[in-house]
Amino acid sequence: MLDCALGNLSVSTGDLLTARAQLAEAFTTASATLDMPLVATVAVAVARLRHHEGASAAEVLGAAEALRGAPDPTDPDTRSLRAALSDESAYARGRALGRAEALTLVEANINCRARFGAS
Repeated sequence: MLDCALGNLSVSTGDLLTARAQLAEAFTTASATLDMPLVATVAVAVARLRHHEGASAAEVLGAAEALRGAPDPTDPDTRSLRAALSDESAYARGRALGRAEALTLVEANINCRARFGAS
């Protein structure tokens, strides 16, 4: 989870390329554990990474909730993202995903290179 925390820090400082690499590593590690609340924590960080792309971030945030199995109103990142993201239909699409589809969506949003200028 250190990579997830470092990814969040990199997002906060605007170093999105580094954040993407750190969150990719965190996702790989978390996914291998099959602990879906842990994977959901990484997914919330991915939604933070994508927060300037409203629909993508909202859908990933919904997928995080689907992976967790329930809303987490105690998580400050989830609360602030929910308040900032207004695309309820994208959020609902993410929430409606099954585990495999939610994992695929989160991974695709980590690996999306267009926003980060990498090839």
